[in-house]
Amino acid sequence: MTLFSVVIPVYNIERYLEHCLDSIISQNYEKLQIILVDDGSLDKSGVICDEYAAKDLRIEVIHKKNGGVVSARLQGVNNCKGEYIVCVDGDDWLDNDFFIKLDNVIKCYSPDVICTGYKSVGLDEIINNVPYDEGFYNRDRMEKQIFPSLICDAAGKIFPQHLWAKAFKNSEDVRKMFDIDQRINMGEDSVIVVTTMAMVNTLYILNEPLYCYRYNPDSLTKSNNALRWDNPKIWYKEIVSKLKANKTSDFKEQIYRNGALSVFYIAASQFNLDDKYTSISRLIRDQLNDGLYSQYIRHAKFNKGCKQSLKIIVLKYRIIILLKLFCKTYYKNRK
Repeated sequence: MTLFSVVIPVYNIERYLEHCLDSIISQNYEKLQIILVDDGSLDKSGVICDEYAAKDLRIEVIHKKNGGVVSARLQGVNNCKGEYIVCVDGDDWLDNDFFIKLDNVIKCYSPDVICTGYKSVGLDEIINNVPYDEGFYNRDRMEKQIFPSLICDAAGKIFPQHLWAKAFKNSEDVRKMFDIDQRINMGEDSVIVVTTMAMVNTLYILNEPLYCYRYNPDSLTKSNNALRWDNPKIWYKEIVSKLKANKTSDFKEQIYRNGALSVFYIAASQFNLDDKYTSISRLIRDQLNDGLYSQYIRHAKFNKGCKQSLKIIVLKYRIIILLKLFCKTYYKNRK
């Protein structure tokens, strides 16, 4: 049996945490190191962590001052002793056979990364397959079939950017990928996933939906707030520096596409502010003139007919009213 280290950042999720932990400790798989990082929770989450640690010796609890999910996850990863690292969000849960299925893959292939499908559970349950053929990928096959859309290709295809629903072979180099700027609060998963994938030599895709992602309207990415303008800059700095340090393939065009889409969502989210249209419009126009963001927008190219190309047109020609309309529709559907 493979020893898996499971890292779970915990912050104010008392409503869901027990379901998450029960789905892990009740599995027919014993070789687990379960690391709960309580990131200064203000509710009963920290107490729940301690209660579960008292009844299951595989559980370790780290209580820390609030510093955000990046710092919490990094602290957990740096304490991993397992052969593979598995990241789980504390409001999600795992299929009963999650670790057995991964262990079977490891026995046959011992890949650097395993990526599985997942269920998205909200009002409806949606099955999300990995958008690539199931099976083993060596470096050559990764470069030909995964890398062209690792960040975002011209058709809008993207390798799954979330850290969950994956297992990473534990190594010093992989752990370094988790050490990113702690200010980032949008796209932090993609920095780690992209730079790790660009570095490793083998991958196994298991399309079975073994991870259950809870649509939690309370989470940061689903709240009706104005997103921070500095996130795409932090993301760019982190991803470029790590890719350059590892001398990996050139992903410049994909970085432009991803960056431009991030700017679009941030710009649209500004209409969640309690302010006049003219003031928000002026703010957006000023930010879109930023050097890096102008570069994103100018160089982001999508195939004709791709739905993402319209977002670039909106930014390029400053069609602010469409940003407001998108915000109204997008956030209304997420409530």
